[in-house]
Amino acid sequence: MMQPFPISLQFQIYLVFTIALAAGLVLAVGALALRWLGQHGCRQYIRDEGPQRHHEKAGTPTMGGLLFLPPALLVGLGMPMLIGNFSLSLVLLAGLILGFLLLGLADDVMMLRRGSNLGLRARHKLILQFILAAFFLFALSRTPYEGGLLRFPFSSYLLAIPGWVYYPFAAFLIVGASNSTNLSDGLDGLLAGLAAICAAAFVLLSVWLQRPDLAVFSCALLGGCLGFLFYNRHPARVFMGDVGSLALGAAFSGIAILLHVEIVFLLLGAVFFIESLSVIIQVISFKSTGKRVFKMSPLHHHFELSGWKETQVVRAFCGASLLITAGCLLGTYMGWGFG
Repeated sequence: MMQPFPISLQFQIYLVFTIALAAGLVLAVGALALRWLGQHGCRQYIRDEGPQRHHEKAGTPTMGGLLFLPPALLVGLGMPMLIGNFSLSLVLLAGLILGFLLLGLADDVMMLRRGSNLGLRARHKLILQFILAAFFLFALSRTPYEGGLLRFPFSSYLLAIPGWVYYPFAAFLIVGASNSTNLSDGLDGLLAGLAAICAAAFVLLSVWLQRPDLAVFSCALLGGCLGFLFYNRHPARVFMGDVGSLALGAAFSGIAILLHVEIVFLLLGAVFFIESLSVIIQVISFKSTGKRVFKMSPLHHHFELSGWKETQVVRAFCGASLLITAGCLLGTYMGWGFG
C-alpha cells in the first residue's frame, strides 16, 4: 500500500503561494503584453472554412502563450529552488516545454508572415515534435529515472515493460498530447480551462506519489493557466496560439512520464484526446466514404454548428473534464490504497 508524503501546513502554504505568484505575474504583465502583441502585428487570422461567427474575432492578439508560460516556468523552477525541492527532472521538463514553445512560436510567426492561418507543414511539425520528444526521453534515460514502469488508475498494479516498447510509446504520448491540446484551442477559454483542471490533478498526483518538486511545478502551471484565463475568457482579449497550446500538451505528458502515470493521464486528458480523435474520424470518414461524421472537427466546432453558444460549449467541455478528472482521481486514490 502506498502512502502520500505528509503534507505539512507549511508546504500547503507553499503550494497556494506558488499558484498565486504565477497567476499574479501573468495578470501583472498581461496588459503590457497585450499592447506589445497588438503593436507588433501579432493578430489572429481566421480560416474561411471555420464557423462564420468566428470571423468577428479576426485581429484579436494571438501568441498569448508568451504571456503565461514564461512566468509559469520561472515560478515552477524558482520556487523549488527556494524550498529545497529542486531536481534535475524539473530542468529536463522545462527544456521539453521550452522546446515545444519555440516550435509553436515558429509556427505562429510563419502564420503571421504569410497573413493566413497556415504555418509549418504538418509533416515538418511532426518530425520536429518527435525530435524534441526523443531528446527529452534520451536525456531522461541518462538519469536514475526508471523507464518502463506504468501505474494504472483504480489499481495499485505497476506494470514493467521493456525500454524498446516504453520509449516509443512515451514519444507518441508527448507528440499526441501536444497535438491534442493544440486542437482543443479553438474557443475562448476552452484550452485554458481544461489545462487548469489537468494541472490541478497533477498537483494531487504529485503529492500522492511523493514528488514535491512536481507538485510545486504543477501549481505554477495551474496559476499560469488561471491568470491567462482572465484575459482569454469570453470575449477573449488574447488567443493562446500554438506557442502555448503545443507546449501545454508537452508539459502534461512530461509530468505524467516523470510520475509513471501515463495511463492515468489518458483519462485526465480525455477531452483533449477526444478532440483529436474527432479529427481523425472525420478525415478517415471523408477520405473513405466522402461523408463527414461531424458538421466540423474538432468536436467543439460540431457543437457550435449544431446551435450551441460558444460559452455553452466551453462550460460543457470543462464540466465534462471536471467530472472525468474527479472520478479518475477518486478511483485512483482508492485503488492505490490511500482511502
